[in-house]
Amino acid sequence: MLVDMSQTIQWTVIQDDDEDIVMQDGGDVEITRVQRIARIQKTAFRSTARPPGVPAPIRQRQASAASRQPPPCQLDLSPGSDVELEDGSFLRIESTGTDFFDEPYIQGKRLFPHTASELLMPELGNELTWIMRFENNLNTEEYQKRVGFSPSKAVRNCKILFTNQRYQDINASHGLQGGQFGDLPVYFCRWKCTLPPEDLRRRPNEGFRHKMGKIEHLRSKEADSLTVISRELRRQVRLRIPDLEVRKRWRGAEFAQEWLGSHKIYGVNEETGALEVVLRQYTFGDSFCGAGGTSCGALQAGLRLKWGFDQDEIAIRTYKFNFADKTGVDARREHVSDFLAAAAEARIKKNLKFFVDIIHLSPPCQPFSPANTTPNEDLNEKNRAALTSIDDILRFCKPRIATLEEAAGMEHPKHQGWLRKLVTMFVDHGYSVRWKVVTLKTFGVPQTRDRLIVIASGPGEKLPPFLAPTHGTEPGLQPLPSIAAAIFGLDRRAADHELPRFFDHPRPAIDANGLAGTITTGGGGDNVYHPSGLRTYTVREHACLQTFPHDFLFDGNPTQQRRQIGNAVPPLFAAALFGQLRSWLENADLDEMRRAGLRP
Repeated sequence: MLVDMSQTIQWTVIQDDDEDIVMQDGGDVEITRVQRIARIQKTAFRSTARPPGVPAPIRQRQASAASRQPPPCQLDLSPGSDVELEDGSFLRIESTGTDFFDEPYIQGKRLFPHTASELLMPELGNELTWIMRFENNLNTEEYQKRVGFSPSKAVRNCKILFTNQRYQDINASHGLQGGQFGDLPVYFCRWKCTLPPEDLRRRPNEGFRHKMGKIEHLRSKEADSLTVISRELRRQVRLRIPDLEVRKRWRGAEFAQEWLGSHKIYGVNEETGALEVVLRQYTFGDSFCGAGGTSCGALQAGLRLKWGFDQDEIAIRTYKFNFADKTGVDARREHVSDFLAAAAEARIKKNLKFFVDIIHLSPPCQPFSPANTTPNEDLNEKNRAALTSIDDILRFCKPRIATLEEAAGMEHPKHQGWLRKLVTMFVDHGYSVRWKVVTLKTFGVPQTRDRLIVIASGPGEKLPPFLAPTHGTEPGLQPLPSIAAAIFGLDRRAADHELPRFFDHPRPAIDANGLAGTITTGGGGDNVYHPSGLRTYTVREHACLQTFPHDFLFDGNPTQQRRQIGNAVPPLFAAALFGQLRSWLENADLDEMRRAGLRP
C-alpha cells in the first residue's frame, strides 16, 4: 500500500534540543542522561500557520500518524529495516548499539522528504533524499554524518526503495503489487544530497544559504538489489540497473546508432580485430556565448567547438571573427527560442548537429548580480525567462556534462526560488549537479570576482569533482595574480589599446601588485581604474584583466567592447575547468573501454 504523505497534514516544528541525537566521533558515543531526560519530556507542537519569512520545517507530518502506530517495542529496528522518525525524517538502519549509559540507539542513512526546506529538490510525493554533509566550507569532501537516535524516536516502519532508475521509469504513481511489502508505506530514494556544514550561527528565521552543495543520482552500486512489480506498468522493474543502461536510455544506444554527436576516434577489438569506436574528441556547445570567453577556454582545453549562439549581433560578430575560420564552429545569431526550434527540428530528423558532450550555459545574470543596483524589471524578467530555457536545451542537446556560470548573488536567500528552479531543471532530467561560489582569483583571474559555478553530469554519468585552486599562498600553488602581471608590458600598438582621456582630478593610486575590482559590463564603476589613478583602463587592459589572449579581437565601439568583456567568463578559468572535465571524461571512457575488451 502506498501512502501519500502530502495528505491530511499539519506543520510540526521540533526544537533543536528535542531531537534525541547520539553523536559518534571515532567510535565514541556521547550523550548525558540529563540531556536525554530533558529531550524526552519536552516536545513542542506549534501552530499550522508560519509567519512570513520563516522557512518550512523539515517535514509535513500526518496528524494521526503517532496515534495509529504500535509502540516502539513492536517496530522492526534491526539493521536493514527502514523507519520514519518523529521529526519527519527517515532512517535506513545500518547498526544498533548502546551508549555509555546502556541506552539503546539506532544509526544509519538519514533521509529527508523532498519538501524539506534545506533541500532544492522538486516536490514529489513519496520521494526521499539521502543526506550527507561537507566536512567544511573550504573543500568539497563529503561524509555520512554519524547520527544516532533513540528507538523511542521511531514512529513507524516503512519501506524505502533505493534505486538508480530515473523517476520517469519507476515511482509511486506506478503502483506496487499488493503484498510485496505488506501494509508498509513505500518511498523511493534515488538521490543523495550533500549540504554545507551546519551553520550554528544561523537564526531560526534566516534563510538557508546554498553557497555550495551537491545533488547526486544514485549509482548502480548504491541501489537495492530488488525487483518490484508495477501494477501500472504491468511488468517487473529492477531497482538496480547498469549505469551504462541509464545513459543509453537518455542519449541513445552508442554502438547501434550514431546518436552521441562526438568526434570519434577508433581502435581495434583485441578478440575480433574489428575496428570500433573507443574514444572521442569531445565536442562543445556554447549557449548564450557572447563574445566567446568560455569557447576560448574550451578550445585551449582541447575541446572541439561545435556551435555557439547568442542574440547580440555585435557579440556574435566578435565570436565569428575569433573562432569561425579557425575551428569551423557554427556561430548562430539567434534568440534562444529560435535555437530550440532548430534543435527540435534536428532531433525529429535524427540529425546530430546539436548533440554535444559538454555544454556551457551562461544565461544573462544581471537579475542576481549585486551590481544590479537600479534594476530594469522588464529586462530582468526577460533574463529570468532565458534561465528557464535550460530545461529545453538539456532535452534537445543531451550533453554528458553541463556547466553554468551565474552571479554569486543567486545563492542569496532572496533568490533561493530561482536557485531551486535551476537545480530542479537538472534534476528533472536525471542530471547530478554540484554548485559552489568560487573566488576566481584562486584560478589566476586578477580581479575580485566571485561567481556561482555549476557542474552537472547526465544520467548514468559520474559527477566530476570541482577543480582545485591553481593560485594561492599555499605550498605548491602558483602566486596569486596581480594587475601588474596582467597589464604591464602590453605592447602600446596592441589592438583596442588607445589611451582614454585622463581624469580631471587624479584619484588615489592603487597597488598594482593587488587585484583589480570586478570587471562588469560597464567597465567596473568608479572604483575600477588604472593603478596610476590618472585614467580608466583601456579596452585591451580590461580584456587582459578578464584573461583574454592579447590577439583576441572585439567588434563594436569601446562601450560595446567593454560590455562583451564584462559579460564573458574569464578564459583562463574556463580553460582550467574544461581541461579537468575533458580529463574526467577521457578516464571514464577509457575505463569503460577496457571493461568492454577494447584497446586504443
